[in-house]
Amino acid sequence: MVTCIDISSLFKEKRTKAIGIVNFLRQVEHENIVQIYNHSIIDERLIYVEMEMPLNLTLWKTFCKKKFTAEEIFVIIKHITQAVEFLH
Repeated sequence: MVTCIDISSLFKEKRTKAIGIVNFLRQVEHENIVQIYNHSIIDERLIYVEMEMPLNLTLWKTFCKKKFTAEEIFVIIKHITQAVEFLH
């Protein structure tokens, strides 16, 4: 899957930081973090990111529109926490 991130509205130091984050995430492998395989930077304005297709993309799109139960929120926060803990 390829996605494009427009960083043209960011100040130069923020663009540099965004590029650094993408470079860092290319090195990360964790079950709760989408794998980034490659990226291209066009004129320091656009970052094209080749990344793993989320396993349940349809489910993810549904999540974006759904009201969650307390149990569902707990599971989501648990996965996010595990990913953040891994990054630290």
